[in-house]
Amino acid sequence: MDKQDQLAVQIDYNTNTISRESLKKFHNKQLSNGVKNDENTLQIVNLLGGIDEILNNHLDNPNSNRNHPHGQNAINKIYQLLRTPQRYQQQNKLKPVTFINDKDKNIKSKEDHDNFGYEFTENQTVLHSIFGEKAANKILKIFSSKPVRIMFYLCFVSWLILVFVFSETLFIEMYEVSVLSVIFIPNLTFWLLSSNRDGLKLIIKTFEFWIKIYYSLYVHTLGCIYYHHRDVSDDKPYIYTTINLTSSILWIFALTLWTAVISSFDAMNVSRGWKVFFCSLAAVSCIMYSIEYQFLSDQKDDIIVHIKATNSILSFQSLIADAYSVLAIFFMKQAFFAYSRKGRATIIKYVPFIKWIDNPIITMKQLADNNRNDTTKNESRETKDDETEMCEITVKRCEMKEKNETENDISTDEDKSSDDSDDLSSVKL
Repeated sequence: MDKQDQLAVQIDYNTNTISRESLKKFHNKQLSNGVKNDENTLQIVNLLGGIDEILNNHLDNPNSNRNHPHGQNAINKIYQLLRTPQRYQQQNKLKPVTFINDKDKNIKSKEDHDNFGYEFTENQTVLHSIFGEKAANKILKIFSSKPVRIMFYLCFVSWLILVFVFSETLFIEMYEVSVLSVIFIPNLTFWLLSSNRDGLKLIIKTFEFWIKIYYSLYVHTLGCIYYHHRDVSDDKPYIYTTINLTSSILWIFALTLWTAVISSFDAMNVSRGWKVFFCSLAAVSCIMYSIEYQFLSDQKDDIIVHIKATNSILSFQSLIADAYSVLAIFFMKQAFFAYSRKGRATIIKYVPFIKWIDNPIITMKQLADNNRNDTTKNESRETKDDETEMCEITVKRCEMKEKNETENDISTDEDKSSDDSDDLSSVKL
């Protein structure tokens, strides 16, 4: 504690305590200097006996609501929080936190809207819940190391080069199977399992997550059938056909897992820049594939399915192009939200409970009308009280005047009687 703070606080060195008045002065001095204690909210609440004890003391004091800056609106909101269903409080294991930036110009006041968020920690991942803390930390250390990352990037770049050089060969098919099973799928699985488990539960409950997973499985399964029909022929050896089919199945699993990883960015400790980059890359890739299958693919390679019942046809190229366009829309939406919503979720939704009651809470308009009626009633009462006081004062003045008049009359009668007696005495003499 600084010297100035020691001078401001009176310490009883015998009992090593600080008086209540001294602490109040010190706190007021901090507030005047612009120092706030928002970071110590939980500790101060626990030291004061908990939130219920503070709430009881606040409600027992009749002047606390009048001095409160938000007044009756705060009482209404506290009532709404207290009557939240216990079922929701038990299910929601996350700690709700209010994130409000006072410098944000879009937020006029804390009463305009509440920005609720969730606190995630890195030691509460899916890996920790499956393998335990020690094993999970070792796995995180291995996959987060530089050699593993360099190997992943080198394999990805080498695969892109080899595809163009040795396309449709047994070597490239075997290389794809080995790289997918050893490098790509383990790394993607690690990224997905390294997400926060509570955040992942919130993401899994959303419609957007499952529509992405569905369309990813759908489009890559159609692509697997399409490429197998186009590339595999009768003159190719059996081993090539088997490895090509294995590679296609692994690609379905890897690309669907990649879609799940991108959709789970809200539960991962990933910077805003990387979120925007990967979501934009996925959106651009889907747009390019949609254009390719819709306008640039050869019609000879297309698979046409005739439906006799409806006398119609299905084109695999059109189905794949439509599925990629749907994925592109969702990835563009996620990329836009990742860029525009700073520090906010892109997929997680907050869905409040709705419950109808017989006696709804009084609206602010009704409160304003009631306050106006109360003020008019109080003014009328005050005017009536003033009138009664004036009447009492006039009555008292009249009584005092009558009393004075009677006293004057009595005094005049006494004077007259004294004069008469004097006259009589003079006559006798």
